[in-house]
Amino acid sequence: MMNFRNTFYALLCLASLSLSAQNPYTDNITSILESSEQQHKARIAFGLVRLSDGKTLCEYRSRERFVPASIVKVLSTGALMLERGRHYRYPTEIYTVGQIQSGQLQGALLIRGSGDPSLGTELIEGERYRFTNELLRALQERGIREITGGIYLDASLATGVGPVDSWAKEDLDKAYGTGLYGLNYADNQVGGRAEHNPAQTLAAAIETRLRFAGITIGKAPTVSYEGYEPEGSLLHTYYSQPLEVLAKVTNHRSMNMYAEAIAQRLNPNLDRGIALSNYWRKQLGLSAQDISLADGSGLSRDNQVNAYALSKALVKLFGGQLTEDGTLVATLPRLGAEGTIRNLMPETRVQGYLKSGSMRGVATYIGYVHYGDDWYAIVYLTNGMPSARQARGVFAAIIDDLFPQA
Repeated sequence: MMNFRNTFYALLCLASLSLSAQNPYTDNITSILESSEQQHKARIAFGLVRLSDGKTLCEYRSRERFVPASIVKVLSTGALMLERGRHYRYPTEIYTVGQIQSGQLQGALLIRGSGDPSLGTELIEGERYRFTNELLRALQERGIREITGGIYLDASLATGVGPVDSWAKEDLDKAYGTGLYGLNYADNQVGGRAEHNPAQTLAAAIETRLRFAGITIGKAPTVSYEGYEPEGSLLHTYYSQPLEVLAKVTNHRSMNMYAEAIAQRLNPNLDRGIALSNYWRKQLGLSAQDISLADGSGLSRDNQVNAYALSKALVKLFGGQLTEDGTLVATLPRLGAEGTIRNLMPETRVQGYLKSGSMRGVATYIGYVHYGDDWYAIVYLTNGMPSARQARGVFAAIIDDLFPQA
């Protein structure tokens, strides 16, 4: 009996040592998180998954719900890349309504959007005037020199347009608080503030471009956010840059309107937060307790998600081990060098691709880290931190502990 007992305890000790060797992270990280919560009177959640085998190496408050802020953009961009592919492009359709005779369109021009967030943007090289130039070329190719009935712009969306209902009022006039429309233009911003009638701004840009080229327009442009039926002939379809380009702008610059546009394409007939929540619940077998979203960008404080759901989503979205392979990781800013995390640990020794989220009382990071021979999915959520600077300090301490200098 004594020999059996000694053998049993020896085996138990060996198993414990083996587990500790495989997963040396939990004790130190838990200590950092617990002491940080006590010091700052905040809640923190954390998750670390090794992607080579899907093993969860560390988790803390992984099933508690948090307000996530802008890291929701990873869920939006990732979901549409999975569903539509990285080469998906938004169409904007141009119709002629009426007869074309002797260079005259005896009727109207109708432009119908699908929510492309990038029309007239200066954030992507070559996009500022591409739409108006393509429109002009399409008219010239048909020999149209006059439009008697004017230009109609259909800026509607099936689920409605404008800001999300649960966004805070103080955010709505900020550049980051612009809503989504069927036709968006110049990032829906004027003078650093939100533009709430972007299709009218687009209409003015079109009218100016066509008149400058010598095309006569009989009536002032008309905009509808309720919708028009085309009842005409398709003249031209303009396509946005590929989704992978738009997703990179979204995640590098944390563009709320782009994220809303991307989430909208998951199910154009369903509220964006509901569509996104339903998508990830179905994909990952999650419950409403795990993920419940009110928008596609993270600007709403009604968004709730836990670290468990985010970790599973990151595992699902990791498609390869090169940042050039077209997977989600290629759309995320590089740690210490790009986007919203360029000033986070600028001399870090790890290769990281992360999305940050920040609003009053909320600071979050999710993404991927390459260290040694392995890739890791990492989730860090804080609610109630006194400042983003303090939240960053805790995150830096975690990175230092997890990935020490060789």
